[in-house]
Amino acid sequence: MTDSSPLATDDANAYRDRVRLPRQRGLNRFARHAFGLRPSCDRRCASRAPPRVNRRSAVDYASVDFRHGATMSTLPLIRPIHPIRPHDLLWMADARDLIVDAPAPAWVTSAWLVQAPVVVRREDTGDSERLPVGVRGMTRAERLAGYLPLSRVVRRVTPENVVEGSASILSTLDANLPCLQAFEQVRARLDGLGFAWGVTGSAGFALATGIRVLRDTSDLDVLIRIPSRPADDVLDACAHACADAPARIDAQIDTGFGGFALLEWRARRGRVLLKTARGPVLVEDPWRPARVEPAQTDAAHR
Repeated sequence: MTDSSPLATDDANAYRDRVRLPRQRGLNRFARHAFGLRPSCDRRCASRAPPRVNRRSAVDYASVDFRHGATMSTLPLIRPIHPIRPHDLLWMADARDLIVDAPAPAWVTSAWLVQAPVVVRREDTGDSERLPVGVRGMTRAERLAGYLPLSRVVRRVTPENVVEGSASILSTLDANLPCLQAFEQVRARLDGLGFAWGVTGSAGFALATGIRVLRDTSDLDVLIRIPSRPADDVLDACAHACADAPARIDAQIDTGFGGFALLEWRARRGRVLLKTARGPVLVEDPWRPARVEPAQTDAAHR
């Protein structure tokens, strides 16, 4: 039964002013300034311009949270300002949020899922609230495809965020690894090209979390976003920026329609393999894939 007496109303208003509203404002402020994201519960911001993203990458906050034993379930649920895209790293609110079609292997534990992010895959699920993701383990053989409800995402790190926040994580990893040496070598070169770029794959996972999954044989996976077709010499400059590195660099160009391998484009004979949400396709122009043919390949949709 609800007490509607004036005294009860005054007490409720006092509680709202002293406790509930300040606490809610604190959560909103935390989500905006720490992660550059808008909380789903902050309705007042819906009609305003999105807050400016804090350039202190969310990667820094990830390492602090894990070192102090916190879990992602202790953070408020948040809604990203920008659309979630392939290669983004996502943390879930609870290990039970992961949806898989078959029983998960033994290495996929609850403890792992609350500290290690999942990566967004290229797949058309037909439902914007159902995200295709992949779980990565400690070894190359440990991979699992699944799905994650958008409403259960508590944190997101893009490939660009990985680069921005790498300084605090590099000191915790083995700097002698060839792929990390390659990252340090090509970083200034890629910054000079003027395109948005980031690190994906195992190197991106390690730089975002500090988890030691890298080996001496690990490649450096780089994603360069070029939304409109550039001149051929621009793509040549991208290739030269990734050349002569201590480790093999797998550079992928993201056109907005999908991604293709830079080296394959330079060595192409008419068409190139474009990885899209509906599978890999052969196209003549990856920036205008009007006519496509399904590719006969087992390449992963990433």
